[in-house]
Amino acid sequence: PAAATLCGMDAAPGIVALSALRALALAAILIALLRRGRGRADGRWAAAAAGAWLLAELLLLLPGENAGRSLAAALARTVGVFALAAFLLHRMRAGAARTREQAAWVGTIERVLNEIAEPVILYDAQGGAAWANPAAEAWLGAIPQGAPIEELARHALSAAEEEAWLEALASARREGRRQVLPRTLLRQPDGVVRPVELVVFPVGGYLVVLMRDVSWWMAREQRFQALVDEDPLTGLLNRRGLMRAARREVARAQRHHRPLGLLLIDLDHFKEVNDRFGHGVGDEVLREFAQRLRQAARASDLLARYGGEEFAVLLPETEPAQAERAVERLLEEVRARPFATGAGELRVTASAGLAVFPEDGGDWESLFRAADRALYLAKRAGRDTWRPAGAREAS
Repeated sequence: PAAATLCGMDAAPGIVALSALRALALAAILIALLRRGRGRADGRWAAAAAGAWLLAELLLLLPGENAGRSLAAALARTVGVFALAAFLLHRMRAGAARTREQAAWVGTIERVLNEIAEPVILYDAQGGAAWANPAAEAWLGAIPQGAPIEELARHALSAAEEEAWLEALASARREGRRQVLPRTLLRQPDGVVRPVELVVFPVGGYLVVLMRDVSWWMAREQRFQALVDEDPLTGLLNRRGLMRAARREVARAQRHHRPLGLLLIDLDHFKEVNDRFGHGVGDEVLREFAQRLRQAARASDLLARYGGEEFAVLLPETEPAQAERAVERLLEEVRARPFATGAGELRVTASAGLAVFPEDGGDWESLFRAADRALYLAKRAGRDTWRPAGAREAS
């Protein structure tokens, strides 16, 4: 009835029901705002708007006609409207401030990424290039807007690495998880090959691709590996380094069907040198012997000290006749002149055993056993000589 009076018409059940529904809706909104908007200016304005409007609707629902109550309802509704307008204005200002702040952050982040010396590329949800920093274009060349992400893999050095790049990119898009290729090779447009770490991860609706130059790490690792594989006394490979290098060379010889020689050398009566003159003089002899091996060997030969006075020489791309000449040359270099030591000049000789791949062994283990057996025969023959793997022991 009160609502009908304000509208200038007879009371209608539909109008009363509409006011009741509005009151229920406003009550629910008010409760939600009071629960979630504590301590926030926009929450307080919204609660005030909903509360005032709710009061107006409740006044209109009261029975009987009362001009004062009707006036209060109209006033309360007016206050609610103004409070709602203030709420909307506050939200608009806050939204504009957030937009400006976000734009400033985006600009700051873009400036930071532009200063990074390594590539950063953003791809959209369709897999097209959306943004790239200057380092990306310096490493990879121009990246057109919308260029498909698959084109990135053409910079991989080999077909196998290209396949790995494509799989990493596809997995990051498909699974939405970070993918990393810790060591891969990138071919730049100018032909420079760069070892990189490829990182791909999703952020929002974008896929981010990072490339990190890991050449410094690989150089450090190689230096560390050299220390691990190097004999500290002579500077030659140690036993571990010999095994690694030998298996690599045998695999290459198997793949390309090329010969490979293995020479095992043992200094004759070296224990007597240590017993008579001390280990310091013995170390001098070992260092001098390693130096003479270097002088007699080719640049492609691999030299190792794999035991106390035991040495090995790997002879890549060496036919049996060439290997035999190499043995003679090495032993002659040893006996050519005395070894200068702190105890004076010492005469030193050596014994050697020679095995050649594939005649004497088809893998590293069998090749080493054949050369070791030949070295044993050389010692039994009186030392200061060498024997091939196929030799027989003298009766």
